Amino acid sequence: MAYFEAPETQTVIANTLDRGVVSFSRVRALHALGYITTPVREDAIMLGFQHRDVQADLFLDNRKVAVRGPNYGAFTMYDYRREWACSINTGFEATNLYVPRAVLDAAFDDGRSGDLVIEAGVCVVDPVIAGLVMALGGVFGGSSRPTTLFLDHLGWALAAHCASNFLAARGPVTVPTGQLAPWQLRIAKDLMASRLDGDIRLSEIAAACGLSVKHFARAFQRSTASPPHRWLMQRRIERAESLLLSTTRPLAAIALECGFTDQSHFTTVFRRIVGVPPGAWRHIRRN
Repeated sequence: MAYFEAPETQTVIANTLDRGVVSFSRVRALHALGYITTPVREDAIMLGFQHRDVQADLFLDNRKVAVRGPNYGAFTMYDYRREWACSINTGFEATNLYVPRAVLDAAFDDGRSGDLVIEAGVCVVDPVIAGLVMALGGVFGGSSRPTTLFLDHLGWALAAHCASNFLAARGPVTVPTGQLAPWQLRIAKDLMASRLDGDIRLSEIAAACGLSVKHFARAFQRSTASPPHRWLMQRRIERAESLLLSTTRPLAAIALECGFTDQSHFTTVFRRIVGVPPGAWRHIRRN
């Protein structure tokens, strides 16, 4: 987003599915920036999410486009294969989400990403996009550096949602009422499976799915017949079983590697789920 030349710009990137770089940029200016044009055409899309009302004139292929709808809390979408320009007449603050079409193609097995179904200049209110932008608030405003895994999952979530809902080649994914969409369930499971050896907050998973914690927890349980903490605990037990059989490591070391606070905690949970203590289970399975 360097061509914006905004006085305050922060950008982070995600390498999504090894197909391309998704970028998230927070741009802010207290004054009008005037006429801006994209320097090159690219096979990508960009969503501009506005954090405050802005007055701007929009041009597509050298023709003025009417901006329709309130822009605060909404986004406009741009196909970078075409020539875009704008004249920003007021100060503004926005989060720009850039996704290459190669990443959109990879979001689904059929490899199709057609033309945008959103007309140029239309301001769209979408709770999932708003949730992803909210999740980025800590990335741009927080003191801690975001993990690569977290950014990659946000990039995947953005690409999957755009491919499902904003491209003509595919209609919205049909999901049973109250359940997670397939891409949301995939993100949630991947995040939890990647953090078996440590703590992961429910709020982090919910944010990657573009949902509130309450909504995510309810939808996850309806999708898997198990609440998130129980699903995670079951995966930790499965990992522990694998280590008990394939290694001679002591129970205390396995407990820590699988995310339990200590051996006592590990033994209590293992006995409750499996039916016998881990030491006895190892002995039975090996003999």
